[in-house]
Amino acid sequence: MTDAPLRIIPAEALRPVAWVNGGGITREIAADSDAAGVLWRLSLADVDREGPFSEFPAMSRTLTVVAGDGMALEAPEETLQAKPLAPVTFSGTLPIMGRLPNGPVRNFNLIYRESTIEARVALQRGPLERAYPARAGIQRMIHVTTGTARLDGKAVPAGATALFRSGRLELEAGAALLAVQLALRQNAGHQHSGDR
Repeated sequence: MTDAPLRIIPAEALRPVAWVNGGGITREIAADSDAAGVLWRLSLADVDREGPFSEFPAMSRTLTVVAGDGMALEAPEETLQAKPLAPVTFSGTLPIMGRLPNGPVRNFNLIYRESTIEARVALQRGPLERAYPARAGIQRMIHVTTGTARLDGKAVPAGATALFRSGRLELEAGAALLAVQLALRQNAGHQHSGDR
């Protein structure tokens, strides 16, 4: 995984790509791959129509609604409720029908190869101060949903995403963010291409 220093990606820098089925738009934030294919991908998706999710073999997905009133993820055996700012994790091969009972949503999506990557997505609210030490094989990201965060003194505004390995995080009162941690599993030896 990448050893790059702090990188801040503003929302306006993301290029929108329409879905093949016309049901929404995806904006890729960052990704990493190795010789076997995609290791992980982080993106934002604007969903304004109900429909089936794409399947991602050998991958897991964590979806978090960051705008809108949530969505229902209908699977054959159960329906997962994706409530605002509450991460939901499921298999990339699970057949999902996305329902929008309360209108359009924007989703923060993490797709990752579970055999290689251990992933965590958690909501954090300000006020908050925390130091993240550098650790081998660990990549961190934050996506600010409201207010402003600071990483090593650099502002990360609402809608922006920051990629980093270590640093000091400050989150102002009333602000919120999604914190992502990706860790290489101990048995996962591979050569990666670096994040893009």
